[in-house]
Amino acid sequence: MSARLARLARWETALAACLAAVLLYGFFAVPGFWSSSNMSLALQASMPTAIVCLGLALVLMTGQIDISVASVLALSSTLLGKLYGSGAPLWLAIAAALAAGVAAGSLNGLLIARFGLPSLVVTLGTLALFRGICFIVLGDQQVSAWPSGFTSLSSGSVAGGFLTWSVVLFAVLLALLALVFEATWVGRTIQAIGRSADASRFAGIRVGRVTFAVFVLSGLLAAVAGVVETARLSSASPANGTGLELDVIAIVLLGGISIFGGRGTLAGVVLSLGLVIALRNVLGLEGVGGDVQQVVIGALLVGSVLVTNVAAGARRARVRPLPPPPAQAAG
Repeated sequence: MSARLARLARWETALAACLAAVLLYGFFAVPGFWSSSNMSLALQASMPTAIVCLGLALVLMTGQIDISVASVLALSSTLLGKLYGSGAPLWLAIAAALAAGVAAGSLNGLLIARFGLPSLVVTLGTLALFRGICFIVLGDQQVSAWPSGFTSLSSGSVAGGFLTWSVVLFAVLLALLALVFEATWVGRTIQAIGRSADASRFAGIRVGRVTFAVFVLSGLLAAVAGVVETARLSSASPANGTGLELDVIAIVLLGGISIFGGRGTLAGVVLSLGLVIALRNVLGLEGVGGDVQQVVIGALLVGSVLVTNVAAGARRARVRPLPPPPAQAAG
């Protein structure tokens, strides 16, 4: 019975309950919430953020952080627009954009894993660096002439339903990462590094190599998101993705990924993503402005961190060893 109660008390269960409550409220109280057009637009607008969340979740599980993801997204979008606008084939421009994401992630990973620099400082610097490169490449210009086949990556519906191809892409990426993370040694290794990098080294884990690979993956997924964002907006611009890193970090932490590493699941991230999408959509349909929506999401994040830390403290208190009995006086 105690194991069953423990499963019911999991953070993912609480997120699922909150998501169900928001969906039920939208169904009964918000006109147009369940319309196929509204669902399609809400999912379509959220897919770049969703794809970036997958990479950042793995980075946080290792005990690191990557706040340059939005700038990598913009770098991918900018390079895609520059090459395609200069006459390069679209497939080649997309390949170059993805390669730029891998290069950006490799730079972050090299500085952090090889030289031991703090990930917060490194990615704060590359956040400015990559965004600056975007403006050097395109200036204040935009590339807006895109073929319909490319823009349908974001807006094209699957079999005439409300799902778009970008949602299918996210689902495929999620399935692949979940399979690798849950069914192979990779997930256990990442969580072990997050719990204790030193203990992982003593256990024979190549901590630096795994950390480097996780940052490369984060850069690649941010670049994929940059391609999807370009298709969604029908525009490549250095300003794409501005402020996205704050939403991504909030969603991942709300999903139960520990900021200290070693704890969390991709299922929690997906539930958190669904909750934020639904909540923003409900508030938007009810005429609540973006600033108030940020306040609500921020309050959810602070509350989730508070609840999880209080719960962790309670668990530590339950398993704290009893003090040794006082020594008996010699008779």
